[in-house]
Amino acid sequence: FTGYPIWFGFFGMWGAIAGADRDTSMLMFPQVTVLDLIISNFVLEFATATVVYLIMVVGVILIGRAQPPDDMMGLMFAFCACVWLGGAVGLTICSLKRFVPMIEQWMTPVRRMGIFISGVIFTAASLPSWMLPYVSWNPLFRAIEGARVCWYPSYQSPIADPGYVFLIGFCFTAFGIVAERLTRRYSTE
Repeated sequence: FTGYPIWFGFFGMWGAIAGADRDTSMLMFPQVTVLDLIISNFVLEFATATVVYLIMVVGVILIGRAQPPDDMMGLMFAFCACVWLGGAVGLTICSLKRFVPMIEQWMTPVRRMGIFISGVIFTAASLPSWMLPYVSWNPLFRAIEGARVCWYPSYQSPIADPGYVFLIGFCFTAFGIVAERLTRRYSTE
């Protein structure tokens, strides 16, 4: 439970932001830009994903009789970090597809494979130690491991690091904003 809903928030945000420029009916107004559509899609998807995640957490506690998270704020931070990371990657792809229109289709296998390399179906503690340096480059894997640590205090993750997730999210956001600004004058078609 600490893996899939967080991955779903990342995956949903990535898709919503990467396809934000598809709503061309709003772009006929001169004061509306693609960045406005990206921001509005981010707010909508973030609010929706957060409410769904909180309902799932409460539901699994009440219906599934699971223990409540030990650190609810840390759990929400891990969730928000994954959603933010998905938005930052989506912003980068939305900006770059003005020059490379096929980038969204090229990234589809990466998105699908991501569920297998992001720690959704396994934990870092269950991996062999020689594999940890390779999988620890994935910021989503580190955030999901952080969520596990926050839910189960007895679980000790060898790679949970919120600072790394923040750094990668900041870099993708900065790169996406710069790419959007540089490609703004080019057509989205």
